[in-house]
Formats: sequence, structure tokens, C-alpha cells
Amino acid sequence: ECVRMSRLIDDMLLLASADARTWSLQRKETDRDPLLIDLYEAFQPACQEKGISLHLDLPADSLPHVLCDPDRIRQVLMVLLDNAAYYTPAGRSIFIRARVNERKRILELQVMDEGCGIAPEDKPHIFDRFYQADSARSDKQHFGLGLSIARELVLLHQGTIGLADNPGGGSCFFVRLPC
Repeated sequence: ECVRMSRLIDDMLLLASADARTWSLQRKETDRDPLLIDLYEAFQPACQEKGISLHLDLPADSLPHVLCDPDRIRQVLMVLLDNAAYYTPAGRSIFIRARVNERKRILELQVMDEGCGIAPEDKPHIFDRFYQADSARSDKQHFGLGLSIARELVLLHQGTIGLADNPGGGSCFFVRLPC
């Protein structure tokens, strides 16, 4: 219980910093390939334990470097992967994908799951603070702050974050960053 409260306090302090516009980024030129490979390797054991297949789909050419705070982008993707792992049942898959739109100079990162998806009435609120589409999740280590923190971090990078349905069932969260 003490760990749970500590996590809630940390999350609230992060959001208070975002509200006060005192959240700072440590921007540096970042190679996306190693960041995504590291995330894949970090989540692979937990997914295997749960019987979920985790896939990493990178373009054949190296992704462009992006000026960003790699720790904060890692944090965003960890929130998305944690949610995907929670909602994806055994025997299904999660995909981490990266695409580049050269014309618009945008890097798009996706976390797509084959879970239960998000109900249409929940979609407008999914990035709201303390919003939980699944009330059973309140018994876990989650408070409904992860996606709102992810949104704040992406906005600080002048990017966008959003949600789409996975055509095969489940959800597809995307992060678009300028490159």
C-alpha cells in the first residue's frame, strides 16, 4: 500500500509540474531504433509470462533521429505498453510499430494490442486525469493518470497522441513527433 501511495504522489507531482509549466525536458538528438528495441526487450519477459506475443515492427531503413527527451518518450511508450499488456488476453499479440511520413516530417510510434478495445463512450475521456474505463483496474497499481501524463509529455514535445481502433480488435495508440 505504501508503494501504491508513493506512485500516486509521484504522478500527481508530475502533473502539477505540467500544469505549472515547470516540467523540463532534456532534449537531445535521439536514435529511435535502440529506444524501441530496448522497450521491446524490457517488456518481452512480462508478455511471455502472460502468454502474449510481443512484436516489434521497424522500417527497413533506420528511423531518423529526433530531438527529444528519450527518457520522457520512453515513459510515454511504457504507459502505452503497460496498458496494452493489461488488456490483452493470453494467446493474443501486441505490436510496437514505427513509421516515418517523410513529406510531413513526422515520426509515428504505435502500440497496438489485440485486447478488448475501448468502448465508444469512453474514448473522449481516455486521456482525462483519473479516468478509468475499467473500474476493476482501480484494485491494481493504476490510478487513471498514465495516459494523461503521456499526453502532457507528448504535448511538451510539440507532438500529438491519439487512439484508433485496431481493425483486428483492440486498440492502437499512436504518438506523432516532429522529426
